[in-house]
Amino acid sequence: MVYTFSENTSVSPRWVIYSFPSVNIEEGDLYGSYFQSEVNLITDENHLKEIVFHLQELINGKIKDYTFGYEVYAIVCDHEFCRCNVVLPWIERETDGSDAVIPINEVLLLMKDWSHYLLEWKRKQEEKWVILREYLQMLQSS
Repeated sequence: MVYTFSENTSVSPRWVIYSFPSVNIEEGDLYGSYFQSEVNLITDENHLKEIVFHLQELINGKIKDYTFGYEVYAIVCDHEFCRCNVVLPWIERETDGSDAVIPINEVLLLMKDWSHYLLEWKRKQEEKWVILREYLQMLQSS
């Protein structure tokens, strides 16, 4: 699996500009459209640590299966593969109910890399706010 991470910028209906991190999986059709969407929703550091821990437990044979994801898609893993399943019945699905079947090692590596990228991205966001606050304080004191 080849992927990159990026920062996207968008404008809200009230003209507020905001940025957010994103996973971009090359040849995403091989992994299913739902998988990339689901990974982009996983941005909590503790949740990512939990996912990485459980995937490693699966690979090491300490647990039989593990499921993670949000409300629309579930990523269901065994010791070999992860399957991205549609949870909501009104969303179209592939014939077997899985949008993607991905080797667990690829998912584990992606989750580790995504976690590292998010930590760095959040650190940079905090730096931006510090610089902005210092600039505003400087303007107020002049």
